[in-house]
Amino acid sequence: SWISNTDLLTKFVQIPATDSPSMQAVRRQFPEISQQQLDLVFSHASQKQTLMMTFACKNSLSEYVAGLLLYLREVRDGVRMMSSNGQKEQPDTSATMANGNSTNMDGPPPMQKPEWVR
Repeated sequence: SWISNTDLLTKFVQIPATDSPSMQAVRRQFPEISQQQLDLVFSHASQKQTLMMTFACKNSLSEYVAGLLLYLREVRDGVRMMSSNGQKEQPDTSATMANGNSTNMDGPPPMQKPEWVR
């Protein structure tokens, strides 16, 4: 059955602020709560927490994305290392060599000056 918001709030106030209630804990407090209402309550709580974290610090979202990108780079490098049986693989420079932007000092100097040189 559907429990009124007032009844939910009166019991939620009793939960200490330091506790993080789980679905099982709420189910124990409200044995008659439907799964749909329980899912709705936790979905709204998750959305509210996400919004609070996003707007709490202007840089928090960008810092999270930057950290995620750094972690993905480390994972990619680890996969490359594992695929080459533990031997460090050199980065692919074929695209930069085709554009004339190579920093490789081996071999003859380029015959044409780069586009960015005036």
